[in-house]
Formats: sequence, structure tokens, C-alpha cells
Amino acid sequence: MAERTEIQTDGTFNNQTGIGGWAAVIARTSSGRQEGTSAYEMELKALVEAVKMVPGPCTVDSDHEGIIGLAHDGRAPRMCRPLWDELYAAAAGKDIVFEWKKRDQTLGSRLAHQLARDAEKGRTV
Repeated sequence: MAERTEIQTDGTFNNQTGIGGWAAVIARTSSGRQEGTSAYEMELKALVEAVKMVPGPCTVDSDHEGIIGLAHDGRAPRMCRPLWDELYAAAAGKDIVFEWKKRDQTLGSRLAHQLARDAEKGRTV
């Protein structure tokens, strides 16, 4: 049985600038930036990128309870539908568990949040 990878994710958004950032933290990190977005979209983008990074079984943690609930149930609302489709396509055939964790509950969550804020400012890993 393959070892399960735990992935911490976060997304953030500055409604003054319209720029958001996202991050997924595992043994390696990935982050990015996007203009004209929302916190919801960046939280979801973090999950998509997290699932793409790991080939085997994994647990994806996020502090966005609504998105985790939808992902856990396999539902896709109309909002950000292309990202939901991308998430489920990336997750197809993989053993993935989506878990909600309170913000800043783990070191990975704090790192993901900082990387997301850095990405929002144009500094990416």
C-alpha cells in the first residue's frame, strides 16, 4: 500500500487590488498568482494544483469548509465550474481525501497561507 501524502492548501484575495494568490504545500511547494479573481477561486485553484502534484494516495487539507464539503461529496457548483471540472479530472482514479482543518491549525497551513500571500504580491516559489 502506498504511503498517503498530506497536502496543505490555502488561497487568498485582496479586494482592493483584485489580485489573489494560492499555495499547496507538500514535500515541495507550488504557488501562483492571478489577477481579477476571488478568494473562492484561489482556494479552489490551490486544491486543483495540489491534486495534480501527487501521483498517489493523498489527503488534501484546506481551511475553506465549503469547498472541502463540495469536493468531499464530489459536487460541482456553477461558480468556477471549469476549476471544479479540472479538480475532478485531476483526481480521477486517485485515492484522494479532502479534509477541512481550522486555519493555522498546522505548520503546513501556515506555510500555505504565507506562500499564497507572497504569490499575491508577485513572489512565487
